[in-house]
Amino acid sequence: NAANKLSVKGKAVALKGVTRHAGRFRAQIKVDGKTIYLGHHDTAPAAHAAYVVAASKHFGSYANAG
Repeated sequence: NAANKLSVKGKAVALKGVTRHAGRFRAQIKVDGKTIYLGHHDTAPAAHAAYVVAASKHFGSYANAG
């Protein structure tokens, strides 16, 4: 089950669902094979918070915030 996969080790940002993009932090989640972009944020914790909200919405009690 890929939804429970932990964040990739060795990434510049160690928070699940967060990547660096154009000097900001992009949050995204994959649901049913489709990537849903959750926006760009000024800080990594803000982007991760957006990911956590989306994970709770889409996966309920099975959400893994990583």
